[in-house]
Parts: sequence; C-alpha cells; structure tokens
Amino acid sequence: MAFLEEIKAAQNEQNNKKDEIINEIVDKFCNKFATEEWESKLKNRIIEEIKDNKQYLKVVTEYHRYSAGCGNTYFRTFGAKFELGYQEYYYKGIDLYDIQHEVIVGIKYHLEQKLRSLGLKIRFGEEENIRGREQHTMYITWEEI
Repeated sequence: MAFLEEIKAAQNEQNNKKDEIINEIVDKFCNKFATEEWESKLKNRIIEEIKDNKQYLKVVTEYHRYSAGCGNTYFRTFGAKFELGYQEYYYKGIDLYDIQHEVIVGIKYHLEQKLRSLGLKIRFGEEENIRGREQHTMYITWEEI
C-alpha cells in the first residue's frame, strides 16, 4: 500500500503544481486586462477598425512552442504576452505544452468576461492546433450580432 500511496501523492503534487501554474499565467493576463492602458489600446483598435469600415475586431489567443528558427515559447492575446526565453518550454518544472489548452481557455474566458463588461459582443471562431501552436479566435463587435 505504501508504494501506491507514494505514487498517488506524487501525482497529486504534480496536478496541484500544474493548477498553480495555470492560475498564475492566467492571472497575469487578467491583471493586464484590468489596466486603463489596455482598455485605451482596445478602444483605439476598435476606432481604427470603424475607420476601415469593419464591423468586428479579430482577436487570437495562442500558444506557440519554441522550435528551431521559430522564436520563443509564449502565450499571447490582444496586447498581452507571457513569454519564456529562447529554447525554453518548461516553467517551474512544468512543460507548457501539457497545459496549453487549459491556459488558453482560462485566458479566453477572462478576456470574454472583460469585453462583455465593456458592453461588447463576442462571437467565437476557429480553434486550431498545428505543430505545437494552439490558436483560438474570437470576434469582437460593437454592433448587434
């Protein structure tokens, strides 16, 4: 029994570590979304889209894993980025590839809540995962969908 208990304890510790890192990364984005600077940037982008006769703003939330010649590992969405250095995939002992989906869904959820609180409308688009690069698209509109 002690053998299995040690294995279960190690698994629980790893799961808790993953959850903490997911929350930490998502919180960094939430803090960015809460700033006046971010809201001002969003407003200016929407005004640019209106001047170009567009009725929506396309926003991509993505994870990009480093590969030779293709840049650093990062999570990114409109005006916010969490990036690791050159050739790094691990953050505090966790491979970001293993948690990319949960992080993106968390970021997207909080971004959606923030945009709706500003009176904007959201339509979700494509979700893609191509060779270590997961992308989720949402369309923001200021008119009725």
